[in-house]
Amino acid sequence: MTDKWISRRAFIRQSSALTAAAAGHLVAAPSSGAEASRREMPRIALSYVNPYLEYSPDGLVCARKFFETTISELPWMQAGISRLRAGGVRLVVLSHGINDPDLFPGVAGVDLMVRCLDALTVAAQKHPRCALVRNKAELREAAGADKLAVLLHLTGAPINGSLQVLRTYARLGVRAIHPFIRSSSLGGDSAQPSATLTPLGRRAIREMERCAILVDVAHANAPTFREVMRIARRPVLDSHTACRALRNLPRNRTDDQLRAIASTGGVVGVHFASQLLTDLTDDPAYPAWRNIIADVPRVEARMRARFPEPCAYLAHRYDALNWPKATGGAVEDGITVPRATLSRLVDHIEHMIEVAGVDHVGIGSDYALSNICAGVETADKLPDLAAALRRRGYQGAELAKIMSGNLRRLFEEVLPA
Repeated sequence: MTDKWISRRAFIRQSSALTAAAAGHLVAAPSSGAEASRREMPRIALSYVNPYLEYSPDGLVCARKFFETTISELPWMQAGISRLRAGGVRLVVLSHGINDPDLFPGVAGVDLMVRCLDALTVAAQKHPRCALVRNKAELREAAGADKLAVLLHLTGAPINGSLQVLRTYARLGVRAIHPFIRSSSLGGDSAQPSATLTPLGRRAIREMERCAILVDVAHANAPTFREVMRIARRPVLDSHTACRALRNLPRNRTDDQLRAIASTGGVVGVHFASQLLTDLTDDPAYPAWRNIIADVPRVEARMRARFPEPCAYLAHRYDALNWPKATGGAVEDGITVPRATLSRLVDHIEHMIEVAGVDHVGIGSDYALSNICAGVETADKLPDLAAALRRRGYQGAELAKIMSGNLRRLFEEVLPA
């Protein structure tokens, strides 16, 4: 990509900047000496963020730290509410799932999921600068009040084989699910390359659309992806992925898959995980970091032996103070985490735009992983991603679409009235 090409494209797009500002796509940036490219930040929407939940051994779940603490109080938290708002985020899809389904099978998984959803709902409704969004009216009200719109999403689908449970999740405010992970009851993920959409999975996709739950194909393998595309009658989301043309991994989407999502009117959210964006093995920091990551299952097994009761295990396994920063925890460990560059992240966004079109690309993120790419390691740095896109020539209305407009349009279409 040459500077001449960038300059020509930037010139063509320059005139749309004021239009986007007038349409309310910009928010004021921090006033403390911020560079010119950060003075007017586009509103940002993230299609996939993992909220930090606190578990107690007696089974209680809460989301107080994620919603109520400041950046200075918990500097290790990549994307708490305070960081999200500081970064210009005004719509966030918060996803939670059962990370240890073998400990919470069947009804136990449903029970835990309901308690987690309750924790997120209570915290979102209590926060004065957030708004829990379950329908179009609430989405518009949140925007008008400059509140952070919070939408609930499930990672996996703990429904215990019952569409009644799926409908109950919808009534509890769940508005998107990516069901194809950690379970083969509905379909296959990228770790199961030949698994297909099951009969229950086919019924679940139709029921999700009927209940105004957005179908998220994140993690779906190729056969499952094809079947979902065949069944779906409404727009489809891939909330966090990258381009296989740039990084050849099963977890990333092919060009044909990107086009297929766009053909439904859907959106692809770019993933921030460094290992999905580039090959890290030549980075000098890679071996030490990889050794720590590879040791995680052993540490988990030791925790399970020490805390055999499932809720007690959760309380210790998902306490950030029990883990080094190299694994996404809070403890300083002196390990340098290998990271993709911000420029490489923008490469993936540009490829998505070239293949799927600028109306079908958004920002996924997948905070909070240990090796989020450089430049956006925490959510308050997201304006730097917008600045990097501007340097590639994206301005005004196009930039606003990428940073938030496309995802907002998608929810405007699929949410109930």
